[in-house]
Amino acid sequence: MRVCQVLSRFPYREQTEFGGTLSGYAVGGVERHAWHLATELVALGDDVTVITTAARDDSRLSEMGAGISVIRLPSGPRLYSASLPLGVAGALKKEKFDIIHAHTPVPAIADLAAIGNGRRLPFLLTYHNDIHRGGLVGRIAADLYRRTLGRVLLSRCDAIIATTVGYAARSSQLRGYMDRVRVIPNAVDCAVFRPGIDAEVVRRKHGLSRDDRVVLFVGALEAYKGIDYLLRAFALVAGQVPGARLLLVGAGSQNEKLAGLAAELGIARRTIFAGYAADDELPLYYNSATMFVLPSVSCLEGFGIVQLEAMACGVPVITTSLPGPAEVDRHGVATIQVPPRDGAALSVAMKRLLTQRETASAMGAAGRQLALSRYSWPAVAAEVHCLYETLLKEHARRRR
Repeated sequence: MRVCQVLSRFPYREQTEFGGTLSGYAVGGVERHAWHLATELVALGDDVTVITTAARDDSRLSEMGAGISVIRLPSGPRLYSASLPLGVAGALKKEKFDIIHAHTPVPAIADLAAIGNGRRLPFLLTYHNDIHRGGLVGRIAADLYRRTLGRVLLSRCDAIIATTVGYAARSSQLRGYMDRVRVIPNAVDCAVFRPGIDAEVVRRKHGLSRDDRVVLFVGALEAYKGIDYLLRAFALVAGQVPGARLLLVGAGSQNEKLAGLAAELGIARRTIFAGYAADDELPLYYNSATMFVLPSVSCLEGFGIVQLEAMACGVPVITTSLPGPAEVDRHGVATIQVPPRDGAALSVAMKRLLTQRETASAMGAAGRQLALSRYSWPAVAAEVHCLYETLLKEHARRRR
């Protein structure tokens, strides 16, 4: 099958294998998702081409290889914070594809692909999350996009991939297109995120002893993550569990506020603000942990891929019962789910995993098995490939 993936940016090899960064060409979860998916689709026998934009120093950079063809277009003019690569339609018509698979929330390039395609080929969109912009101007721009180009994009999709039913049903954009929504979850690289990795380097770096019981958070230090509730819950636990330590990995606008709260609660010496960690360091952090906590309080948390990473590493998880994160482990075999903003319930769950080692170990093992069976890249890519085949058959019937 000849597959065309379309997204605003696609990683260069220097950004993945060597952990580098490019000024003005940052890649995050969406871009890495598309890269992993393309790699697995090639392994399934698909011919994959990616249409994306080029970095300023493109000529000095290397493509990912692995059988993935990449067409990089000039970024073109800008629409608010998004590029408008005007060559998308021409690139789609020049090549012979069977299906187009675009990714959003970054606007413009997916919209241009949908308009350029018309109804010529089956068009699939992975809707990673709603568009959110800070400030009054940002909110106005996001709302204007949703009412105009965003509607055009969704109306031209044959199917829309959402990571969970709950997020799709509550999305301001998707709720009007639920008949087209197909749920396929995010995935995790279970070869990279795995149990049994020696995390001594992380423990030494942060002054953790082998007897310390580590409560780990990984993510942006932003209000919607609910880290203030985590701190208050940990303060209730710290006095009852000797050796309990809280390790916060990430950075964000709440750094100073959270550090002040830790001091106010008397847990500053038990709380470590580790700052940003590179991708290759994350498996070490997970393997240093007794448990992982995702205390999010807002539906901005559409899925919580960090909990997949923790589960793949065999670490038990506490999360909140928000629609997206709660769907990751529907039967509660690897996670304890507590109500958002309920510090008391969170502290009870944390104390349970800190003191009941057999329970924590069993949950961690179950999480590893769930990650392998449901959330590994081969499993998720196989679901996407099957959806491609379904869309191609439906498209062929409509054209008869």
